[in-house]
Amino acid sequence: MEHKTKELVITIRPDTIIEIKVREDFDNEFTLEGAKKNIALIEKVVGDDPQCIIVWMPDNYMKKEIIKYYNNFEPEHVTTALITKSFASKIIGNLFLTLRVRFVSKNKIKTNPIKLFTAKEEAINWLLNSMPNQQKG
Repeated sequence: MEHKTKELVITIRPDTIIEIKVREDFDNEFTLEGAKKNIALIEKVVGDDPQCIIVWMPDNYMKKEIIKYYNNFEPEHVTTALITKSFASKIIGNLFLTLRVRFVSKNKIKTNPIKLFTAKEEAINWLLNSMPNQQKG
């Protein structure tokens, strides 16, 4: 099943991993308004059950405030693999991980597992191996 916003394509794969990519026809700058719409759709797709997500880090420029907005969104029981394919996306991915550590909400005891990859197969294996370990509560 596939869902789209102006910026993203969100696909639920047959193995139940949710895959998030920037739309191929998106050539604009990311916006905070777009991020809010993206998060609303991701919340709807993820729901309340444990999930594994692959996020393809964009090559497009993303302002720090937008990265912070995404960083503040962390649904419970979600394990995330970030995939980078270019130097630019590695910078964005590392910035996201750095901000995540620095700005974790004070009322969160722990954060969800997240890891940066350069190969999709490695990311999928890591997520599939983590699925049985995900538990609510």
